[in-house]
Amino acid sequence: MQMILTTTKSTQCSKEFCYPRWEPIEYSLAGRYYNIVPRHTRYQKDEDNNKLKITHKILEECEPNELSMKIFTHALCANPNRSNEELMKLHSTLQEVSQKYCLLYLAIFPIGYKIRRLTLIGRWVAEGLITKEDWPSSVCEANRCFDVLINRRCLVYPADTGATGKVKSCMVGDPCQHY
Repeated sequence: MQMILTTTKSTQCSKEFCYPRWEPIEYSLAGRYYNIVPRHTRYQKDEDNNKLKITHKILEECEPNELSMKIFTHALCANPNRSNEELMKLHSTLQEVSQKYCLLYLAIFPIGYKIRRLTLIGRWVAEGLITKEDWPSSVCEANRCFDVLINRRCLVYPADTGATGKVKSCMVGDPCQHY
């Protein structure tokens, strides 16, 4: 007997590959990462139940981008003491599409590598992750996305700050040790 596990929201295409013609088993990537969080964070109190609910919403927001889910899970394992407010802010941030893709883009850099603000913003705009009416508007929006990600202090951290207090470079945080 052969089975196909599908991680897509539509199973219609998967049905063609099943023999005998059975219904494919659907598997949620968000569910996989959601199951990892309680084991590595040891959430147990009522407040932690709220954190788990918010965590599940964040992971669903990231789906189907498994890399985003992995980055978030690593960051949460590294610092499980995040407040409900921090998690809610991250969830609202991820609801904006351009910021989700900007966050995903950060995964190409190694942990601890200093990423220059101007380089990152230029890449986001040049590669079409952030598009507005014109180039200056796109750069302005990219700067705003960069600041939002830095201010959340969940996944991306300031590395160098200029004399005016503006973050000049950042780095992706450390992953949890046991996965």
